[in-house]
Amino acid sequence: PLDLYPGLLDDILVLGTYLYLLHRYLQKIKQAKETYQRTRKDGPAETHQRTAPAREQESMSIPEAYAILDVPPAASQADLRKAYHARMAENHPDKVNHLSRELREHAHRLTMRINQAYSLIKRHNGGDSVK
Repeated sequence: PLDLYPGLLDDILVLGTYLYLLHRYLQKIKQAKETYQRTRKDGPAETHQRTAPAREQESMSIPEAYAILDVPPAASQADLRKAYHARMAENHPDKVNHLSRELREHAHRLTMRINQAYSLIKRHNGGDSVK
């Protein structure tokens, strides 16, 4: 083999680089495991939170639901659907996935409110006629 420097200096540099890269790889694996375990621990709590919107829906007023979707109460079904999709497109948590945890949680809460408002309007307008 070709030695760039006489002795073991280049071998030590290669070994050090290898160990550094191995350390970074193991840190990423450890971080992924911690994230997975944290989401598994939070799992049952999230399922309880997902049932909470049904209770919160009752407390949301119809005018408030229209205000969240930013449509007038006389809006057609097509306008409601367009407004819902537009609001979801601009506030979806996947759009802020690269940002801080607080912003992701805020986007998640806002998305839940938009879903609540849309389902409340659907129920108010006669069930599943609004999709």
